[in-house]
Amino acid sequence: MSPWFAKKLKTISPKKLGKYLNALFFGISLVAVLSMVYGLGFSQPPVIRQILYWVYLTAIGGGAVSTLSRYIFTERLPSPKVRAVDAFLFLFLALLLLQRAGWVNIPVLAGRPWLYASILLIFIREFSALNVDFYHEYLNPAQLFIASFISIILIGAFLLILPKATYSGISFIDALFTSTSAVCVTGLIVVDTGSYFTEFGQWVVILLIQAGGIGIMTFTSYFSYFFRGGSSYENQLLLKDMANLEKAGEVFSTLKKIILLTFIIETIGAGVVFLSLEESPITSTSEKVFFSIFHSVSAFCNAGFSTLENSLFEPGYRFLYPLHITIAILFIIGGIGFPIAFNFFKYLKHIFYRQILRVENHYLPWIININTRIVLATTSILLLSGTALFYFFEYNNTLAEHRGVGKLATAFFGAATPRTAGFNSIDTAALNLPTLMIVFLL
Repeated sequence: MSPWFAKKLKTISPKKLGKYLNALFFGISLVAVLSMVYGLGFSQPPVIRQILYWVYLTAIGGGAVSTLSRYIFTERLPSPKVRAVDAFLFLFLALLLLQRAGWVNIPVLAGRPWLYASILLIFIREFSALNVDFYHEYLNPAQLFIASFISIILIGAFLLILPKATYSGISFIDALFTSTSAVCVTGLIVVDTGSYFTEFGQWVVILLIQAGGIGIMTFTSYFSYFFRGGSSYENQLLLKDMANLEKAGEVFSTLKKIILLTFIIETIGAGVVFLSLEESPITSTSEKVFFSIFHSVSAFCNAGFSTLENSLFEPGYRFLYPLHITIAILFIIGGIGFPIAFNFFKYLKHIFYRQILRVENHYLPWIININTRIVLATTSILLLSGTALFYFFEYNNTLAEHRGVGKLATAFFGAATPRTAGFNSIDTAALNLPTLMIVFLL
């Protein structure tokens, strides 16, 4: 080492060196993500695939080193929660590297998806560690909100036009429309999602739905706050306006609740959907898992996208009533909004303490606020009246092929899906005119 370089290195504080390392490892993770997109989106000869594989391993090794370096080149240790997450991430990355080196044999980690998942985790971790601030003089909350949606739509369109995202290619207009529909969770499609897009393309669609459903700013802002341990007051004011909150101090606790509740409900929903596929035409476990994840996310985000050509009216699925009810419950919960869901789960927590654990001093008056009461009452009235009218008008029409409880389940689904869910379990074109008018009103 030259004396000049050694002298220069001594003048750099550990904090500044840590920032340089953060920027370096973020650059490595970004290259790995772009390489992953190239690898998944294009066909390559074996030599290029091998090069990409080593890029992935380099990024994983860099992620492990980066995790350790944060605790060496720092003046203040992160919070215990961040340390726990970093410990899990480091262990996961270390096991992946040992698995690829042949020093350990963990069959569950042998697949390529774990490589891709680890690269995404590293990228999120490295991006969250960057000191990125948003300033009002550049973008106000409304402009930033619109810019984030436009950016993710354009990125999604670019990913959908990659050769390996579709079986026979897609025009940019169709890709842009699909990406916009997924991010804005409208459910409108110009090509059949299940038969037109490959598994990679369908994963892109579901990630776009998730980004649009949660909000890309919600996701990135919370994880930046979580890993960095703080945020500027200006950022909190900006996010307060975007999230429509009354207090700036509630911003990150609310964002955390939104992300946790979303993933908890979608995970439970995917599990129930998986169990309801026992009599479906799908025989492969991996295909059932993907079907469950896709439809749980699509339903909770009210996106209406399905891998089935005719949605839930597809032969082999139109009589799977547990599947229909599960999907309906998911898009009803997702449609009523997070404030209502938070208040309702607070009530369930209260019932759990009072009725099951018998905690006598756990008394909270007026748990269900007036807003929740109005929304739940209105939703219940619309669902019950809609189900009854749908059942009456379609009894001998679209419900004729169903029997007993099946008629009620299908009528309930038909009354619930007009709340912008986008799914269908009957032939919508065959509905009677009075039913169509009810659907318009709902």
